[in-house]
Order: sequence, then structure tokens, then C-alpha cells
Amino acid sequence: MRGLKKRKQVSAALFSFMLGDYEDRRRYEAARKAVMDPEKEEEFINEWQDGHSSLNDIGTYAHALGKKLAERKETTTKKQ
Repeated sequence: MRGLKKRKQVSAALFSFMLGDYEDRRRYEAARKAVMDPEKEEEFINEWQDGHSSLNDIGTYAHALGKKLAERKETTTKKQ
């Protein structure tokens, strides 16, 4: 269970990545809270990240990695 908890924490941290300064963060969070439809929220996030080259688009990469971690099932290994 410990690995699952850490994976969820890392996933949440990765989903918090966005490009911008302090004021941009405030506006970004306010806009995300105002969006009620999960598909529209994802569209908003993608639009926010749009326009950055693949070399500096850390937000899109972080969100994709966060999604993979969130969807990954817990694997167990037995100690011998």
C-alpha cells in the first residue's frame, strides 16, 4: 500500500505542473475550478500548454507521466 500512496502523491504533483509565473498560477487554478466538465478541463489544460516547443513543454510531459502513474495498478512482490 505504501507504493500506491507515494505513486498517487507523485502523480498529483506532476498534474500541478504548468507554465507561467505566480499570477498565471492564480488565473490557471481559478479557471480550472470554474470548469465543471472533465473533458473541457482537459481541453483547457491542453490549450494552456499549447504553443511551447517539445524542448520546453514540461507541463504536457509531466501531465502525461502523472496520468500513467495514476492509472498504473498496484503490483506486489513477495519477500522471500
